[in-house]
Amino acid sequence: TTPKRFTSSTAYNPFVPLSSASERERVTTLFEGALRRWKKLFHHQTECHIRALYHFTLLRLQFPEVSDLPSLAGYGGYRRSIYTQNRYAISPEAVEVAWEVLGEVENASITHDRRMAIWLPIVAFLSGLTVWHYDATRKRSDARSGGSRFVKMFQSAILQLPWPCCADMASTLEKLST
Repeated sequence: TTPKRFTSSTAYNPFVPLSSASERERVTTLFEGALRRWKKLFHHQTECHIRALYHFTLLRLQFPEVSDLPSLAGYGGYRRSIYTQNRYAISPEAVEVAWEVLGEVENASITHDRRMAIWLPIVAFLSGLTVWHYDATRKRSDARSGGSRFVKMFQSAILQLPWPCCADMASTLEKLST
């Protein structure tokens, strides 16, 4: 199910005035098409660390502000800003993609080999922050994201990875889940 904005009839119309919004929609549509093609041709035969990157790319297209979440969460010594705390609107589809990232990262850590991709902690951390922020900005009656206890699942997956940055990322998720 492709969101309506990706199937816009104006996405390739050369007569639409050039603006940042129309260009973003056009480029997003191109990326979505390329990712659908890639999934159709290669998804079933790739390793889980590549599939994790694929799902993270989808997350990035659905929620472009995902890279702002570490500073909002207090990672790396940044302070949380109350002003920006409710600024980002995350769709339920983006949260579902974040869960897909977690599944692929967990699969990669199970098959733990020397060729483990360096991007796994980053995509798992940003996906966990997406679930956290979605939960933090929702009414308590909306349980679609899974709540803060499920952020611990991302923390656990990150701790299974062998890089030094994982401890700090897991510590940030621990603070957010309490």
